[in-house]
Amino acid sequence: MKRDELFWLMLKITVSIQIHVVTSPTQPNFESYKNYLKDMYKIEADVEKNLVILHLEGFMSDDELGKGAEKLMSEVDKLRDGFMVINDIANMKPASQKGTEHIKKAQMYVVQKGVSRIIRVTNDPISKMQLNRTAKTAGYIAEEAKSMDEALAMVNELEKVS
Repeated sequence: MKRDELFWLMLKITVSIQIHVVTSPTQPNFESYKNYLKDMYKIEADVEKNLVILHLEGFMSDDELGKGAEKLMSEVDKLRDGFMVINDIANMKPASQKGTEHIKKAQMYVVQKGVSRIIRVTNDPISKMQLNRTAKTAGYIAEEAKSMDEALAMVNELEKVS
């Protein structure tokens, strides 16, 4: 394992232990930490709604961002032209330079596949700035929502109009 990968892994373990201790009234167990660490991103397509939802959280390694980009591209392939994206990065921390390249690749793929609307949920100003910069390179501007509920309401409102 490379030194920077080890650093990010240790940071994730520390953060997950702190979260667990604060939020769990029971004794912590190692299985919950392993599950937390493997789920720093969730990406799922809803074929019926022609929508893909991304949830990215915490400090993601370059490897995680690469795998996440591949997962996003495979999920987008399930959808029709004119699909929408909700990108929840409210709890994501900024990516490394190499990680940013994975993000750009995924963003460009989404644009090439015919995305009609991208809604981003964000709280971290640095992550927001980073994704705005890579989105500009990919050729789109994301709409902003303050929460997942607001983002889903934006999608549902559009469905009513259509």
